[in-house]
Amino acid sequence: KMLEIMVSLGHYMATNNMPFTACLGQGGRGLLGVEGIRDFESYYRAVSDVWFREEDRLAVTMKTLLDNGMLLRSKLIFGVLHEMNDEIMYMTIQLSDAGIPVIWYVVTQEDCLQYIKQSNERRKIIVIPVEAQPDGRL
Repeated sequence: KMLEIMVSLGHYMATNNMPFTACLGQGGRGLLGVEGIRDFESYYRAVSDVWFREEDRLAVTMKTLLDNGMLLRSKLIFGVLHEMNDEIMYMTIQLSDAGIPVIWYVVTQEDCLQYIKQSNERRKIIVIPVEAQPDGRL
């Protein structure tokens, strides 16, 4: 489900000539710049090669990207996550308080209502149930 959403978001951005940098896989194992539709094929291949390891920690990846300044140089941050927790929410608030809009698509069966309630004009938490069928809108 996560990879489907990544492909859909990437295709939307690429076809609308909205350049983006994707951090593929936890641990920042792959950063890929996409300038437009001509780069989509390589993005698609890279997404299809993503694998998840049990020992990976999403919060550690986010902290690394935050500490090295990559996230703070962004105009907009959106991502597909497999979890939402207090640590990730704290970093999300830091980013949105710095003026950077953040949108997280969280693919989970967990209750995320406490985080959804913290959404505002600069941060949005969208939960997508693991078993949800694609409805054509993200």
